[in-house]
Amino acid sequence: MLATQLLVAFIGILLSLFWSKVHGMDASPHPFHVIQPGDNTKIQLRVHGDENFHYHSDMEGYTVTQNKKGEYYYAIRDGNGRLAPSDLKVDQKNGVLYAKNKLEKGILPDKKVMFENCRRCEDEEDSNESPFLKKFQSQNDEASGMNNTQTLGRLQPTLVKNMVVLLRFKDHKKLRLPPKEDYHELFNARGGGPLAPTGSIRDIYFENSYGKVDLYSVIWGWIDLPHTQAYYA
Repeated sequence: MLATQLLVAFIGILLSLFWSKVHGMDASPHPFHVIQPGDNTKIQLRVHGDENFHYHSDMEGYTVTQNKKGEYYYAIRDGNGRLAPSDLKVDQKNGVLYAKNKLEKGILPDKKVMFENCRRCEDEEDSNESPFLKKFQSQNDEASGMNNTQTLGRLQPTLVKNMVVLLRFKDHKKLRLPPKEDYHELFNARGGGPLAPTGSIRDIYFENSYGKVDLYSVIWGWIDLPHTQAYYA
């Protein structure tokens, strides 16, 4: 019971620390392939944004959108300020050449359209300093000036320090204690190791944050507890 209460309290502390900073889950920076309906052409795209607003581009940073048939075309802005398909179909061989001659990179809908689905941004809509808009401007700059490999190379992960406290119950004193080095491998080893063949906790956070979080755990202990395992259960 006590262990459950401590866990709930710990989760509550984490939420209170990070809730104000978390606005939305950014899309993966990694490219992906899709098949054009109709002619089965294989094209490579990227997705930008988060759950509030997102759009696709080719690898050169030209915005693309789908028509009613689900086909990907290079995007233009229509009379209502929304993204609409142009007459240029995305083609891995020559579509980029057409786009370079007729379109600009990083076309986005009007600001009003972008804010339609962004509930957290209502108080930012009239501000030119909106963090929401700045994020997309930054992503457009990267997409326009660099390829995907270069963009990923510029991402600097945020170092997050974590404390892992090793505890020994009173009735476990006769059990062999694994060395702290084993836990260091489990939590911190890049690429894993013999004890973590599929990757460490650090690897998991790095991969699932798309390279934005570098979780480093400080291993502390062992600490002897005054009661048995049953007491804390």
